[in-house]
Amino acid sequence: MITSYPSNHLSPFKIDKEVALKEIQRSINNWKKKTAKRNLLQKITYISISKKEDEKNSIHWETSKNSKNYFNIHMVWSETILRTIANVPKKQVKIALKGLKKFYSKISSIKPDLSHPDILLCFNQTANNHNLETKKINIRETIEVDILDPFGGVLGEDNKTLFHNLSVDKKEALESLEYSLDYLDQFNMTEKLKDSKFKENPKNFSFYSKKSKSFNVNLIWADKLIKSIRKVDEKKVKYSLISFQRIVKSINIKRPNLNDPIVKLIHTATINKYKLGMKSDKK
Repeated sequence: MITSYPSNHLSPFKIDKEVALKEIQRSINNWKKKTAKRNLLQKITYISISKKEDEKNSIHWETSKNSKNYFNIHMVWSETILRTIANVPKKQVKIALKGLKKFYSKISSIKPDLSHPDILLCFNQTANNHNLETKKINIRETIEVDILDPFGGVLGEDNKTLFHNLSVDKKEALESLEYSLDYLDQFNMTEKLKDSKFKENPKNFSFYSKKSKSFNVNLIWADKLIKSIRKVDEKKVKYSLISFQRIVKSINIKRPNLNDPIVKLIHTATINKYKLGMKSDKK
């Protein structure tokens, strides 16, 4: 049940923040009641009277359809679920709920940090609900930076697996690009002078035409071709490889920016490689 807006002169965004804080506290209190230690009689009474009511009135958590020991945690703002992490183990629910409370508390209702992707989501949801102007900002989700996580660092089982697999694939992509750059440094050496560790052909560039000494430069992720720059002059191969290296380094695997077409392809390549069939946690 959503708390109604207080009737005062506060801005819609500040009102939504106050409501968010009240509702997350309600969800935390109900979670405490759900997980409190009880004797047999108390358990029977709680299950028959309060269990369904507590969950119904807790808009930030619900039991997962997959298992009664796992829960879905929602980031709610302005009467709308903006993000969800699915299949969170019972022992981590409290951490995620407290993370949401901390996140809501840290949002400035006067000058919100709209470079934070989740704060921007909240700001625009308030704007949409009150027919106000939304904002489009260059948000901090395309680089590996530590920003306040609404869920207190809790990922949920699905996202935890995806995060691990993206980490593995990012590491492999960077190693492949590094090898290609090192290989390029010895490209015009005679076989006798080449380092023996460079026997294997690089994955990230190959001849387009030996006659014109031009190349195709490739961005490979999870064994898939993501992007190719064709017919690159030999002098520009290194620059092209470094540009791909920068792209890979900038990807925030904790929160991939799926609005970026290259990141979207990378994200999909990892999912297909491991056959997870998972969805993004963004709503």
